[in-house]
Amino acid sequence: MEEYLVTGTEPRGYREKVEAQRADMVTALEKGDIKIRVVADENIAYVESSHRAGTSLGYSQAPVVIVFNPLFKQNPGEAYKKYTICQYDGSWVDLVAVKNELEKLEKGWGGSPTIIGSPQGKSSELAPEKIIEIVQKNLKSHK
Repeated sequence: MEEYLVTGTEPRGYREKVEAQRADMVTALEKGDIKIRVVADENIAYVESSHRAGTSLGYSQAPVVIVFNPLFKQNPGEAYKKYTICQYDGSWVDLVAVKNELEKLEKGWGGSPTIIGSPQGKSSELAPEKIIEIVQKNLKSHK
């Protein structure tokens, strides 16, 4: 990045790396490794995937994204089930209220007004429909 900012020259191999990541994402979509469902009057995208493009693809569909990664892995450690809930900006959903409600059902939820996540280091036991229900209930009005 520094080279590009200083000289305006694209770093060697950068374009190839981006194209390879894009091809990998397209393959994952075609194979069904990334599943996206839009709910709540197209305000929420529910994405199920362990692919790194899940959040970005969710944002291409809705301003609020719920990502469920069934194989989330932190280095080192075993893979576990992880939810991440995020919004394009703080105007779409009251994520503090969502976090507080989810915390009553499952200890360890945390985050900020624009992104929250299920407990670190252990699988979430909450059902996707419960997560969607709570997020939908806390959507803010957009007229």
